[in-house]
Formats: sequence, structure tokens, C-alpha cells
Amino acid sequence: MFNNLNIGTRLSFGFGIVFILFCTLTIFSINRMEYLAINTSQIYNHPLTVSNAVLRINAHIVKMHRSMKDVALDENIAQINRDAQLVNAFETEVYADFDIINKLFLGDKTLFDAARQAFVSWKPIRDEVTELMRAGKSHEAARITKGKGAQHVAKIENAMDVLNVFAQGKAAEFLGSAERTTNQSITTMYLLLLFVVIGMMVFTIYLTRSITRPIEALRSASLEIGKGKFDTQLNIEAGGELGELATSVRKMTSSLSKVTASRDALNKEILIVAPCFETGI
Repeated sequence: MFNNLNIGTRLSFGFGIVFILFCTLTIFSINRMEYLAINTSQIYNHPLTVSNAVLRINAHIVKMHRSMKDVALDENIAQINRDAQLVNAFETEVYADFDIINKLFLGDKTLFDAARQAFVSWKPIRDEVTELMRAGKSHEAARITKGKGAQHVAKIENAMDVLNVFAQGKAAEFLGSAERTTNQSITTMYLLLLFVVIGMMVFTIYLTRSITRPIEALRSASLEIGKGKFDTQLNIEAGGELGELATSVRKMTSSLSKVTASRDALNKEILIVAPCFETGI
């Protein structure tokens, strides 16, 4: 079927095959790059963002606890109110980070709820310390801050550490997936590239031979015909321009053979008749 096509169609078909192979390789490469981009985005948008929010919460909790210690040491209402307001400002930042974690946390939501509830439960303890200081009961306030307050802060930090450990593990999972995808993609692309190169070489050789072999057969036949060997067989099974050229050569050979046969017959007659003219018969 391929041999019946003309040369232009064969070349177009060959270039089309090469183009399709390279498009396949390009599309696969782009697909893998997009997948890696998604994995990278997931690492940043989920585990790392959650981990950073947890670290900020822990930092703010430490600042809040330190400010509560300052409240327990304050000497007047103005100082107490100032440090209490500072604690409230840190609390606002903590709740903002909890909102981020709530949106992006990919683990068990009960872990998040436990950590947030632990933080919420700290507020009554802080309020109790503040009210005791305002009532002039500094010793009781200091005792709660060092005792129940410190214990609750440790509980909050432990709950936050659970969230952080999960987020770090998820980040490692995404990173591992990205690395596996990278290695698999590189291997697959090398194999696909090898397949493309081999396919191009095989197809190029086949295409070249499908054109050069008939041409070489025509050239050889033409040389033999030029020597007067009109019985030369021209076995070319090709379509298109080459098939038409082979048909033309066959017709030309047939015509030359007939002309030569006629010429030879004429020459024989001349040889027979010539002596008669010479003798006057």
C-alpha cells in the first residue's frame, strides 16, 4: 500500500509520523511538568502553610504566657490592663492562624479541634489571673500562672506539636511523591525519546529504500536497454511517479524492440535484394 503512493505523499506521511512522535513526547513532558508543579504547589499550600501557622501559634502562645507572667508581677491596674491587652492582641493572631489551619489541614479534623479547644480553654484561666490581680490577690494569681496556667500551656503546645508532626509528614509524603514522579518521568522520557529516535531511523531507512530501490532498478534497466538488451526485465512494483516511469520505460522498451525488429528485417531484405540489383536480375 505504501509503495503505491507518490513520492510527495510518502515524504508528507513520513514527516507527519515524525511530527506526531515528537508531539507525543512533548505532550508527555508537559503533563509530567504540570503534575510536578501540582505536587510542589500542594507542598507549599498545605503542609508547609499549616506547619508555618503552627509555628506562629506556638510563638504567640509563648509570648502570651510571658505576658501573663508580667500581669502576675504588675504593680498597678494600668500595667495589668496594658499587659492584658497585649495578650488579647496575640490571641487575635492565634485565631487567625487557626483559621488557616482549619482550611488547609489534610489530616483528622479531631486533631485540629482538640488543639483549638485546648487554646480556647486557656482563656478562663487567664481571665481568672487577671481578675485576681485587679482584686489585689497577686499571690493567688502567681500561683495559678505558675501552676495551672503553665500546665495548660504545655497541653496546648503538645496538641500543636501533633498538628505540626502530621503537616511535616504530609510534606515529606508530597515530596517523596514528587521525587518518584521525577525519576519515573525522566526514565519514561528517555525510553520514549529512544523509541522516537529508533522509530524515526527505521521509518527513514524504509522510506529512503522505497524510493531509491525503484530508481536504482530503473537506472540499471536503462543501462541494459541502452546496450540493446531489450529483453531486460523491469520488475518494479511501485505506484505514483515511479510506477508511471517504470510503465513508460516498459513501453519504450517494447517500442524500441519492435523498431529494432523491423530494422533487422529490413536489413535482411536489403541484403537479399542488393545482389539482384548488382547482377541486373
